[in-house]
Amino acid sequence: MEDIKPIIFKLDNESYGIDISLVNAIEPSLQTVKIPNAPSHIKGIINLRGDIIPVFSLRSKFNMKEQTENSAEQKIIVTNIKGMPIALEVDMVSEIQTIDKTNITDVPEIVKSYDTLYIKSIAKIDQNIVIILNTEKLMSDEEQENIAQFMINQ
Repeated sequence: MEDIKPIIFKLDNESYGIDISLVNAIEPSLQTVKIPNAPSHIKGIINLRGDIIPVFSLRSKFNMKEQTENSAEQKIIVTNIKGMPIALEVDMVSEIQTIDKTNITDVPEIVKSYDTLYIKSIAKIDQNIVIILNTEKLMSDEEQENIAQFMINQ
């Protein structure tokens, strides 16, 4: 494994990371317009500088309780998943940090399953654990196709 440079963000008290080279923008939380009958894990859509982008709920994907109130620290991380722009709603972005390859480990076998393919690796920073995400695996091909079709019909 090589050194990585992720954007580290929080959901509840858990830390996650996405390789900075995969991030198009980090924005303050924007008003999300809820869409009836949206595909699973899609919280709604946002208007980001004239582009309509679906908001993917990592909380829903990770089986976490959705937040009922917005905080000033909430951010939107805009990335591409299989060529489609997606906004990931996070509680806060904490830092961008280079992590030495000696502090990166593979996903433990007991955690590996079809439902956790989006976990690329585990990083240790001081005494903290950061789950490094593989954004291309956040959605199944079927979910991605459903979202693409949904966005075409909007």
